[in-house]
Amino acid sequence: MPSITQIPSGVLLTFDDGPSEYVIPLLNILKRKHVMAFFFWLGENLSPSQSISQVLAEGHGIGSHGFHHKILSDLSYQEQYWEIQQSKVALENCIQSPIRFFRPPNGRMNEDTIAIAKSFHLHCVRWNIGSWDWAHAHDPDTIADHVVGHVSSGSIVLLHELPQTVIILEQLIDRIREKGLDFAGPEALDLRVGL
Repeated sequence: MPSITQIPSGVLLTFDDGPSEYVIPLLNILKRKHVMAFFFWLGENLSPSQSISQVLAEGHGIGSHGFHHKILSDLSYQEQYWEIQQSKVALENCIQSPIRFFRPPNGRMNEDTIAIAKSFHLHCVRWNIGSWDWAHAHDPDTIADHVVGHVSSGSIVLLHELPQTVIILEQLIDRIREKGLDFAGPEALDLRVGL
């Protein structure tokens, strides 16, 4: 089971490392701009909150990003199993729905990661455009410049729940649309795996 790095068409925005204090501002921008997205969350960050119900109510997708933000390919089989299982259980308990998609932290995985994900019926999702938003806290325009310079139909864009991403998100959406591209929603991942 190879990882998903593209979708059939459109552009899918994805946000890692939440849920965080920035999810509500991100959701507000996405709603205002009529864009659906996919959030890959860490099990250790979960707690019952309005943000979880708002993400689901507004039609966005939620997937697993592991329990802690550990580089899975550096871990033993048993450690990876725990990370993936605990995150899946925690997320499903919070959202009361099955999780079908998993993104390994930093996109790093090995054969064990793939086998464990498969055993939990999880599809691994990576990206083909990294925004580098985490590296540009003091120059958020660079984030939009980089993404817009590389984006095309079928792109999965990696973003994070960070203040600089909130600052740049509206401009990023507008500039992607100016290139004549449409946005895809969570169903694009379902289509990619034939669900």
